[in-house]
Amino acid sequence: MKRTGLTLNVGEILDGRAPEKTIDFSETLDREDLDIRLSGPVAGAVRFIPADGGLVGLFHVQAPVQLLCSKDGEPYRETLELRFTHEFRSQPQGDESPILPDHTVDISPLLWDEVVVNIPMKPLCPPHKE
Repeated sequence: MKRTGLTLNVGEILDGRAPEKTIDFSETLDREDLDIRLSGPVAGAVRFIPADGGLVGLFHVQAPVQLLCSKDGEPYRETLELRFTHEFRSQPQGDESPILPDHTVDISPLLWDEVVVNIPMKPLCPPHKE
């Protein structure tokens, strides 16, 4: 699996040295797909807890995006507040993400996917523009 930039070490949990681990992060995701533009780094925290031979990550993320107003087409910035969980396993199935052999997980693709699915379909202008 290709690493994309935000690789976190979860070895302490996997080998039993820690019952859980919270990691703060801030990362500029270098992707601009589907006309989605980030206006700053994606930042937040993830709490990893062990679960059935793998890990569950509990995410709280702020993602600043540039949107186009559906009324006048002008760009404006909004910060998406995202809360979600995701599973990680050494041998992932379905939507799970891999735990790499060096006991790390790459969360960049996951963060990007969450931003994309949470963009409003027809963003309205912020109140100060109406």
